[in-house]
Amino acid sequence: MGADPLLGPDVQGIKFYTVGWTTVVSSGSGTSGSFTQGVSMRTQGDFFGFLPPSLPVYYDFALQQDPDVTIDSWMLSLRLSGRYNGTADFGGNGAGEFSGPGLINLSHDSGSTSLGLVAYLEVHGSRTGNGQVLLDVPRASSFDFGSSVTPVPEPATAGIAGAGLVLAAWLGRRRRLTPPQKL
Repeated sequence: MGADPLLGPDVQGIKFYTVGWTTVVSSGSGTSGSFTQGVSMRTQGDFFGFLPPSLPVYYDFALQQDPDVTIDSWMLSLRLSGRYNGTADFGGNGAGEFSGPGLINLSHDSGSTSLGLVAYLEVHGSRTGNGQVLLDVPRASSFDFGSSVTPVPEPATAGIAGAGLVLAAWLGRRRRLTPPQKL
């Protein structure tokens, strides 16, 4: 598991990810019954900056189950604690790929100088044999705190669009100023 900073002109935050598939529920030797198992990713450090009243978050992950395992439900909690406090909870059912945006409404504790971030995924289900549950949070997707979930056009795209508008304006002006030609 890893963590990277999210840096950009208007975006600052952190992202959590796994390096390959991570075991949430390990295979047992003939064990059957229900299970509740969680995976936690966390980081903490000094933080003296300021955050907006609401922090955008984004999640994108996959759960895989063996044939003798059934994932009944999952709950993802993205949480800040310390100088700022707030939680965004998401839930779903079954195995598959899951993603979505959210907001954490923050409260401010001016007496604290630390900030902790936690991504906690809890899986509930049952198994009838040796099956396991695997989690994948790709680095390109991840659990993002402070992410910008609105796509921003690449600078080249904006430049091409701007150049096209300038060209269209120039051609329109040229047509108005050029007298008609006699043939």
